[in-house]
Amino acid sequence: MRPPQRTSPMPSLIRRLFGCLTVAVACNAGDAPPPADGLERAFLADSLTTTQPLATDSLSLDDDVDRSMICRGIDNGLECAQAVERVRLGVSNAMAKRDGERLLIRLTRGDTLVLTNAPDSADVAGASYSYVGHLHPIAHHLVEVQYYEGRSFLLINQRTGHRTVIAGQPSISPDSMRIVTTSVDLEAGYDPTEIAVWHVDGDSLVLEWRLDPRTVVAHPDSAWGPTDAAWITATEIRVNKEHRYGRRGGTAVVRLGGSGWVLSDGG
Repeated sequence: MRPPQRTSPMPSLIRRLFGCLTVAVACNAGDAPPPADGLERAFLADSLTTTQPLATDSLSLDDDVDRSMICRGIDNGLECAQAVERVRLGVSNAMAKRDGERLLIRLTRGDTLVLTNAPDSADVAGASYSYVGHLHPIAHHLVEVQYYEGRSFLLINQRTGHRTVIAGQPSISPDSMRIVTTSVDLEAGYDPTEIAVWHVDGDSLVLEWRLDPRTVVAHPDSAWGPTDAAWITATEIRVNKEHRYGRRGGTAVVRLGGSGWVLSDGG
């Protein structure tokens, strides 16, 4: 069960889409991060700054402490994200560091991406960034973004700084050619309920397939959301089913066939 998010009386979805925070990139030459697309445009704005170089060694998530252990006893989503960041920035030669409200991520081409926390105000919904780690197999950094209600994640290319918004933590395929993300929020709807598969295409991630399982169930009472995605093979994914009020039960399998990705009920 996901740690509770911060709550507020403000309507989350509308305010999130029109939220804004400062993202700064110090570019030495060429390959500047492209303009944000889709949901990114809602809360990312680019400007220039100068920062001190950071170490260039990567942080492997596989060698780190499990998130559930880090967040034991913490029942707030933002506080959990901050605790994870403290652990993962506490290693030597990490490619990122915290400077007050700014998260600095050193890109391998030599410049630094700066994500600045933005406070909530009467007219603009804020967001807080927390570093999760470096995903070496796909050459991206992972950052958690917390809102008044709900959260999302950013995958940031380690060379160009290009940002891709994803709904949940990614799971990398055995051949490192794809990632899958799952997200579920059947009650409040602060987060999407979906399975999404992305293809690694050079420095970018391309959405291959996305599905809300509620759109294919026979009856609303049987609605479920996906959790705990795990790759069976490079073309098969198993997800657990989460029903309303956090009840768990059953699995489903997503397979890549001649006509694309297909969801099959596993019971």
